[in-house]
Amino acid sequence: MVTLGNPKIMVFYVALLPRIIDLNRVTLSGWSILVGALFMILAGADMGWNFIAVRVWRLLKNRKAMRLANRSSAGMMEGAAVAIAAK
Repeated sequence: MVTLGNPKIMVFYVALLPRIIDLNRVTLSGWSILVGALFMILAGADMGWNFIAVRVWRLLKNRKAMRLANRSSAGMMEGAAVAIAAK
């Protein structure tokens, strides 16, 4: 439901859908197919992100991996600060 409430996604579909499908000719069964496909795609994408998040969470429970992640992010922030200061 959170994904469906995202205004960026709704604007994307409102802008894209009429260019792909003639909305005046879509029947009730056609709309049900479109809505079903939308739910399946969004659910699949959300499940994929959830799977990745769980894997990363398990990895970062390891102290050594967490230290590496902290040092990497600190190094990236230092690099960004140097780049900004150099301008």
